[in-house]
Amino acid sequence: MSKLENIRIEGIFIKEEGRKATLKFDMPFYADSQPVKWADSGYNSISLEIDIFDIHYLEIKT
Repeated sequence: MSKLENIRIEGIFIKEEGRKATLKFDMPFYADSQPVKWADSGYNSISLEIDIFDIHYLEIKT
């Protein structure tokens, strides 16, 4: 298991009466071997959106 450290969180959304959470963040590093489409477009960062379902307990610390 690897840790996500030094990420820039863009948003945390609690949905469906708390049964679903969406986490949007930027990765702290760029892909070592990016698709040609990314390289040709000049992209330099990766943004992810992760949905978490069937939540029983949620704790957020900063």
